[in-house]
Amino acid sequence: MPVPTFPVAEEASRALVWQGRSCIGPLIALYRETDLERVHRQVVLVLGEIGPDQRTVEFFGELMASPDYGVRCSAVKALGRSGPSAVPPLLRAARDPKEHGNIRRDAIKALGVLGRAEDLEAVILEMLRQKEDQLIGAAAEAAGKLGVASALPDLTRIARSEEIDQNARYAAMRSVVQVAPREQAAALLMELMDEKHHNGVRGIAGSMLAQIDWREALPRCLDALEDGSWFIRATADDALCGFARKPEGVGYNSHAGRKEAWRREADKWREWFRKNP
Repeated sequence: MPVPTFPVAEEASRALVWQGRSCIGPLIALYRETDLERVHRQVVLVLGEIGPDQRTVEFFGELMASPDYGVRCSAVKALGRSGPSAVPPLLRAARDPKEHGNIRRDAIKALGVLGRAEDLEAVILEMLRQKEDQLIGAAAEAAGKLGVASALPDLTRIARSEEIDQNARYAAMRSVVQVAPREQAAALLMELMDEKHHNGVRGIAGSMLAQIDWREALPRCLDALEDGSWFIRATADDALCGFARKPEGVGYNSHAGRKEAWRREADKWREWFRKNP
């Protein structure tokens, strides 16, 4: 079978998506008839874009058993676009300790979109207690999207832990804001602004406090404008823009190079809040 050039293949793919479910059977047959990796990738992509269908879910589930890592990567992403009926194969992939971490991560993220809290609570809690940071982060994200309130103790533990990758901690912080009562979320974020925590966590905590309009954080954010870390100064400025409902800011320069300059810059915000309490 001749293989079309890339532009032709792209146009053909779009046309097949527009044809919809009538193409599913022939596309699956095409996948089975050829050993060409490029055709396999394109078929999986098109099937995923056509939308949920039990035939494609079963086919992608079959591909998840392939020894080829690339095939399984394509299949798990396609399952993530295949609707709630894709939850069982995604669940198997997420819980498989022999599966590659990247695929388990993508499966957990997809479950957070397609699943229901009452069905997935146990697996979310299980994944939050894994050792791999990317699994922890994906489970933390899913817990927030699904509203798994029972995950709050684990989410809080993750957000506080200096042993866990900061990206997983950010996901846990976001989910605490989504799931916990506002006062509880604010108390954790205020704690995470402390200097003993990772600078990224400190800065993101300030931004999140502005997002929930926790005005008790204003003095902490104003003080952070003079922090020794550029990132902390920049995120404090962003947070204050949020508190002030003033996205253009006040001309604060987080790149000011000396401590004396940091104070002069910080005074711009202090003066604004004095005039606009």
